[in-house]
Amino acid sequence: MKKLCLLLLTFTHILSCGKDVQKDEKKASFMEGQTQESSSISPAEHLILNIEKCDSLYLETKLKQYNVDPNYISKTGDRLIVLAAKRGIPKFIELLVNEGADINLKSENGDSAITVAARVGDSEFVETLLTLNANINSRTKRQETPLLISIKNGNEKLANRLILAGADMRNIDGNKNNADDYSRVMQLKSTVSLIKDVSKVNSRGISFTHLNEISQTGRLQSLEYVLNNFKVEDVINGNEYINKILLIEDSINRNAVLDLVIKSGISVNPYKKDKRVALITATINNDATTVIKLLGAGANPNSQDSNQYPSMHYATNSFSYDIIRYLVINGADTYYNVYYGTKIYQRNTCKNLPNGKRRMTKEKRGKLEEIEKIMDCRRPW
Repeated sequence: MKKLCLLLLTFTHILSCGKDVQKDEKKASFMEGQTQESSSISPAEHLILNIEKCDSLYLETKLKQYNVDPNYISKTGDRLIVLAAKRGIPKFIELLVNEGADINLKSENGDSAITVAARVGDSEFVETLLTLNANINSRTKRQETPLLISIKNGNEKLANRLILAGADMRNIDGNKNNADDYSRVMQLKSTVSLIKDVSKVNSRGISFTHLNEISQTGRLQSLEYVLNNFKVEDVINGNEYINKILLIEDSINRNAVLDLVIKSGISVNPYKKDKRVALITATINNDATTVIKLLGAGANPNSQDSNQYPSMHYATNSFSYDIIRYLVINGADTYYNVYYGTKIYQRNTCKNLPNGKRRMTKEKRGKLEEIEKIMDCRRPW
């Protein structure tokens, strides 16, 4: 019943839009051939009048049919592209840009498409405009930028996205206040923290201590900014850094930080001097989720720690069924070499697997037999 009501309302809206449009079209058609001064309505004005009540498809059709200037400014000082932003119809804006509209043109009141979108508060819409080369620091007559507008409106999510996209936080409005001033007044804690971190790394650069502090405290947006804008491997050891991340107690926060770090392309493999290997740390912690992420990011399954043990040694020692399986699938060797002076000894990780199948539950015995099969273990060893 509800769906039927919605369909009827939509159909009624289309009909009413069509009737109004037909009246305006008759006026526009009647005035064709007359001078603009004597005309009561032009095709462009017709679009302006109907932009708030007709759908995107209709507007696109009429824009092309009448060959309307996409940069047209109405008698009331409105721009087509700004009104489309106010209405929230990105497809029509994309068409206007493709037809030659300047995305940064302003109406007579000083609004541009992106300042209007910031006032509406739709983060995805603002990001769409940025992909169309909208000026992220566009100013209104009150000297407000999209960042200042979003903060004043208490829109923390949009403000943070604009900062990450490169909005200038130093810009001040007509009241001589900047983004930091307003975010403190509005008590937008994450924005205050992000502004502080971004300002610090922009002025001083990034250090391992600061990067680790951001990660440990879960300031994900600050971390995203640093990883996207700085070559962090110039100042940190990726393996050492990931080992620090694995110490984060909150598993949700730990996984979110690790995802950002892996996405940035930081090497997850150890340097020769490293005593701890991130993959081995995750294996010892029996953290299969992290093991999968590290292997997916290119971690060497056969890396050995300072005791010359690889991940497979620890996984078989604790019979971590899932981890063993993931290691083997990703190329972990059953045998590994141990060096004592000039001598080399070969170790077999199959020996770490549990014995006494009779005392095992049926489920554990089945898992053990599967592991022995994929590791190609042959008793007795």
